[in-house]
Amino acid sequence: MDIVLESAPYTTECIRCRSSVESAVTEVLGEDARWWNLEGTCPECGNIWEESGYELPPPGFREAILASNGSTVIRVEADSVSTAAVMRVLRLVESFSLAEARAKADELRATGLQGTRVPG
Repeated sequence: MDIVLESAPYTTECIRCRSSVESAVTEVLGEDARWWNLEGTCPECGNIWEESGYELPPPGFREAILASNGSTVIRVEADSVSTAAVMRVLRLVESFSLAEARAKADELRATGLQGTRVPG
């Protein structure tokens, strides 16, 4: 599986001096995991930092990506892949129960799912 990522500007505080900083948030889907990163450089104190590996998006991360890049609709062609395979992927990127994964898989085939380019 290729790595899929999407990023956007994100305003936060410098972790050293607490000045307002325009940083970058990134959502990444790799072969076996999905994670979120934040990196920034403070123009006031020169501090450079990166926070990585968030399994769940901190408040505002997903919204920043949607505001910057818009949403995407993903659909699965009816016979292109089995429902079980779709459910496995959905359970990988979300904490769905089997029933929830089945419902989302059906929705994905019927109308598609809307969100960031990184499924979620």
